[in-house]
Amino acid sequence: MRPVLLDMDGFASFRDQATVDFTDADYFALVGPTGSGKSTVIDAMTFALYGTVPRWQDKRMVMYALAPTAVRGTVRLVFDVERQRYVVARELRRAKAGGVNIKSGRLERLLDPTALGTINDLTEVIAADGMVTAAVEKLLGLSFEHFCQCVVLPQGEFAEFLRAKGSERREILLKLLGAGLYKEIGQAANSRASLAGQRATLLVDQLANYLDATAETEALAAERESALLALTENVDLAVNKVFRGKKSKAERRDWTRHNLELVHMAHAENKRPHEISGGMKQRVGIARALAMEPKILLLDEPFGALDALTRAHLQDQVMEIHSRLGNTIIMITHDVDEAVLLSDRIVMMTNGPAATIGEDMSVDLDRPRKRLELVGNSIYNDARAAVLEFLYARHRAPTLAA
Repeated sequence: MRPVLLDMDGFASFRDQATVDFTDADYFALVGPTGSGKSTVIDAMTFALYGTVPRWQDKRMVMYALAPTAVRGTVRLVFDVERQRYVVARELRRAKAGGVNIKSGRLERLLDPTALGTINDLTEVIAADGMVTAAVEKLLGLSFEHFCQCVVLPQGEFAEFLRAKGSERREILLKLLGAGLYKEIGQAANSRASLAGQRATLLVDQLANYLDATAETEALAAERESALLALTENVDLAVNKVFRGKKSKAERRDWTRHNLELVHMAHAENKRPHEISGGMKQRVGIARALAMEPKILLLDEPFGALDALTRAHLQDQVMEIHSRLGNTIIMITHDVDEAVLLSDRIVMMTNGPAATIGEDMSVDLDRPRKRLELVGNSIYNDARAAVLEFLYARHRAPTLAA
């Protein structure tokens, strides 16, 4: 979703009509003193889409949406989704008793994808009044809660994240990403692994009682044992947790195979973990994470235990996957070359145990990146030298100020 134009009239602190034009803006920064209405612009976009605002902390609360002295207010957002242009608008009214409610709402698709939603533009009505929020959720593929976690970062959270200790940053990320889901998946995985182990042990005991079994029977038993620990089940576990009720069984199975193909592991989908290498296990782990369609992918030294050739191959695959999906990847690494090759931004930490952010550096290399072509690249070498200089300076003088 890309905002194009925001109109506010009587919304919150904007008593008079105001327009924010995002046309042709790739990066839009709002600056001004405290209380000037910067956060209200974000509130207005969220309210237009979902009829509520996260910092009000109550989805039913709308009284803050109307300017204190206004009896009527409107907010209208023009935005693009998948090369189509839409306009969503909501009208607020103040009752004689003083209460505020949403009088009407409307979501429309503009027939001209370059139009700005003026009164003369032709539109197709998608939803009205009480059906607008559900239609927006379907169009964006995000509920209000997920929108607030993936798109609208709660006010103050980013500054809190930068200043926090390592353990605190982890908790902030878990909270923002709704990562309780991962804990549930882990518990379910442990439960299934335990059950699979019990079944495998029982199968071995049963086979011991049939030493005279035929080759055909042994082959069937081996197939059943292998199925208990097939790689596809590792990815299926995440897919079924996230998409049960949203995709059919066949669609979930196809999605699992698609994500195994992303990391070039479809050929081994029925192999057991002890039959594959460490690098292949890493790729299955990445496939499992990607299968949940995360907006942010967290990688904690994912290639640290791999040999150089496998590590280089997986680094190339991560860059390829990022170019396809366009998601955000946050990776922890101790490898300087890896950091410069993969990153658009490198955050360097000071020495522990009371580590803080020492330097924050951008890597302005074009994509796609080819490691052999970067050997003589001045931007690459300058970035690499800057990181090494920071690390060695820290090692020689750990108490240097950031």
